[in-house]
Amino acid sequence: MRIELNWPEIVVGLIIAFQLYASVRVLEGGTQAWERKGLALETGKSRLLDETDDVVLKPYEKGRAAMEAYLKWEVDLDPAALDAARSK
Repeated sequence: MRIELNWPEIVVGLIIAFQLYASVRVLEGGTQAWERKGLALETGKSRLLDETDDVVLKPYEKGRAAMEAYLKWEVDLDPAALDAARSK
Protein backbone atom coordinates (compact mmCIF):
# COMPACT_ATOMS: atom_id res chain seq x y z
CA MET A 1 0.00 0.00 0.00
CA ARG A 2 1.28 3.43 -0.91
CA ILE A 3 0.47 6.47 1.23
CA GLU A 4 1.06 10.06 0.11
CA LEU A 5 1.24 12.68 2.84
CA ASN A 6 0.86 16.31 1.82
CA TRP A 7 2.11 18.80 4.38
CA PRO A 8 3.04 22.48 3.83
CA GLU A 9 6.29 22.21 5.82
CA ILE A 10 8.48 19.35 4.60
CA VAL A 11 10.23 18.78 7.94
CA VAL A 12 6.96 18.46 9.85
CA GLY A 13 5.63 16.18 7.12
CA LEU A 14 8.66 13.91 7.37
CA ILE A 15 8.38 13.66 11.15
CA ILE A 16 4.71 12.74 10.88
CA ALA A 17 5.41 10.28 8.07
CA PHE A 18 8.03 8.40 10.03
CA GLN A 19 5.79 8.30 13.08
CA LEU A 20 2.96 6.84 11.00
CA TYR A 21 4.81 4.35 8.88
CA ALA A 22 8.45 4.01 7.92
CA SER A 23 7.84 3.72 4.15
CA VAL A 24 5.56 6.75 3.80
CA ARG A 25 6.82 9.38 1.36
CA VAL A 26 6.16 13.11 1.66
CA LEU A 27 5.40 15.19 -1.42
CA GLU A 28 7.54 18.30 -1.25
CA GLY A 29 5.38 21.33 -1.81
CA GLY A 30 2.28 19.72 -0.32
CA THR A 31 -1.14 19.94 -1.90
CA GLN A 32 -0.15 22.88 -4.10
CA ALA A 33 2.59 20.80 -5.73
CA TRP A 34 0.09 17.96 -6.18
CA GLU A 35 -2.34 20.33 -7.94
CA ARG A 36 0.43 21.80 -10.13
CA LYS A 37 1.16 18.28 -11.36
CA GLY A 38 -2.49 18.03 -12.42
CA LEU A 39 -3.19 15.13 -10.07
CA ALA A 40 -6.71 14.49 -8.81
CA LEU A 41 -7.90 15.85 -5.46
CA GLU A 42 -10.81 14.64 -3.42
CA THR A 43 -13.14 17.00 -1.61
CA GLY A 44 -15.66 16.40 1.13
CA LYS A 45 -16.13 13.13 2.94
CA SER A 46 -14.78 10.30 0.86
CA ARG A 47 -13.15 6.98 1.70
CA LEU A 48 -13.14 7.72 5.41
CA LEU A 49 -11.43 5.11 7.57
CA ASP A 50 -13.94 5.60 10.36
CA GLU A 51 -17.33 7.17 10.98
CA THR A 52 -17.31 10.87 11.74
CA ASP A 53 -18.25 11.13 15.40
CA ASP A 54 -16.44 14.27 16.50
CA VAL A 55 -18.57 16.83 14.65
CA VAL A 56 -21.01 18.97 16.61
CA LEU A 57 -23.67 20.62 14.50
CA LYS A 58 -24.94 24.05 15.43
CA PRO A 59 -28.55 24.06 16.65
CA TYR A 60 -29.80 25.82 13.49
CA GLU A 61 -28.19 23.07 11.38
CA LYS A 62 -30.35 20.43 13.09
CA GLY A 63 -33.74 21.89 12.18
CA ARG A 64 -36.37 24.07 13.77
CA ALA A 65 -37.16 21.82 16.75
CA ALA A 66 -33.49 21.66 17.76
CA MET A 67 -33.14 25.43 17.40
CA GLU A 68 -36.18 26.03 19.57
CA ALA A 69 -34.88 23.59 22.19
CA TYR A 70 -31.57 25.42 22.20
CA LEU A 71 -33.21 28.82 22.58
CA LYS A 72 -35.34 27.47 25.45
CA TRP A 73 -32.17 26.14 27.09
CA GLU A 74 -30.53 29.58 26.78
CA VAL A 75 -33.56 31.34 28.23
CA ASP A 76 -33.75 28.86 31.11
CA LEU A 77 -30.16 29.73 32.04
CA ASP A 78 -31.30 33.10 33.37
CA PRO A 79 -35.08 33.54 33.74
CA ALA A 80 -34.55 37.02 35.19
CA ALA A 81 -32.93 38.15 31.94
CA LEU A 82 -36.00 36.97 30.01
CA ASP A 83 -38.32 38.85 32.34
CA ALA A 84 -36.20 41.99 31.96
CA ALA A 85 -36.24 41.65 28.15
CA ARG A 86 -40.04 41.23 28.11
CA SER A 87 -40.58 44.31 30.30
CA LYS A 88 -38.77 46.65 27.89
